[in-house]
Amino acid sequence: MKATSPGDYLWLPPQVALLPSRHLLGEPAPSDGEWAEEWHEGWGTHKIAVGGCECGSVGCRPLLVTIELDRGTVMWRDFISNDVKDYGLSFTFARGQYEHELREREAA
Repeated sequence: MKATSPGDYLWLPPQVALLPSRHLLGEPAPSDGEWAEEWHEGWGTHKIAVGGCECGSVGCRPLLVTIELDRGTVMWRDFISNDVKDYGLSFTFARGQYEHELREREAA
């Protein structure tokens, strides 16, 4: 099987990514299906799937991230996949704008 590059990932479907889903707020729900798998064993704690294998199975080659929330920010850090154990990336978003974008896209 070829290595999955970032452009090859299957990304979150809108019903999982956008509000009222809380997946991108670090709270996957059983209704998120395969995206809500608990990724603890071998991956670290509190990992959230934001990408899956292009074959259609999220679990085949997941792209996982730790999502941390505080009062004013949302941080995505500690990206990991089957192929890369540390992408060296972190992103910090203003929480109000982040949640606004999830709501705006929901209404569109």
